Amino acid sequence: MAGSDQLFAAIFASVGALLFVIGYFGDHWVDRRQFYRRNDNGVEEFKSYGSAVATSYIEGIVGFLSKIIKIIGGMLFVLGTLGLVSPYL
Repeated sequence: MAGSDQLFAAIFASVGALLFVIGYFGDHWVDRRQFYRRNDNGVEEFKSYGSAVATSYIEGIVGFLSKIIKIIGGMLFVLGTLGLVSPYL
C-alpha cells in the first residue's frame, strides 16, 4: 500500500506545481498588460471609458482567480511533497 500512497502524493505535488505555474502566468499576464498600457507619466491610457471598465473588470477577475489558483497549487504541492495526503480521505 505504500506505493499507492507515494503515487498519490506525487500526483498531488505535480498538480499543485502545475496550478502554481498557471496562477503565476495569469498574474504575469495582467501585470504585463497594465505595464504596457502606461504612458511616459505612468498613467494608464484606454481608448474609451467602456474599454477602461471592461479591461479593469476582466483583469480584476483574472488577477483574483490566478491568486486563488496559486494558493491552492502551493498548498497541494506542499502537501504532496511532505506526503501528508492519503487516497483514503
